[in-house]
Amino acid sequence: MKLLKYPMANAFYTGAITVIYATVFILAAKFLNTHAIPDTNNSLVVFVKNGNSLYVGLIMITIAVILDIVSASKKKLYDEYQCRIFELNLIISSIVNIILLPISAYMQLFFYAYSFCLILLLMFLHWVLIICVNSIILIKNY
Repeated sequence: MKLLKYPMANAFYTGAITVIYATVFILAAKFLNTHAIPDTNNSLVVFVKNGNSLYVGLIMITIAVILDIVSASKKKLYDEYQCRIFELNLIISSIVNIILLPISAYMQLFFYAYSFCLILLLMFLHWVLIICVNSIILIKNY
């Protein structure tokens, strides 16, 4: 975990997670078969059916680029306390990803009509957690 001292390593981690998640959101907007999602008044389903997940993906990329530019422009290395917070963030986000897999499988089996929309929501919440931790540390130490 010595790489966490360097702001560029943090920028790479944030960028990699964002690229993966934003790609899913953008592809969902472009290629989602609207007939696969039932007609409902659920606001999350309507949001995804209207193709608005494209904008969420683009906003995610924009926020990550801004955060990565600020992180890359930081010359000072992170100290041990900040590295420990990043380590906890990595561990917690890995645990969340491990937990999301069976949850998504369960939703796919029993709530197939809404499962994709709920998975998108869980991915977005996971991304927000990562971005918030990184932003707070950057703001406090800049």
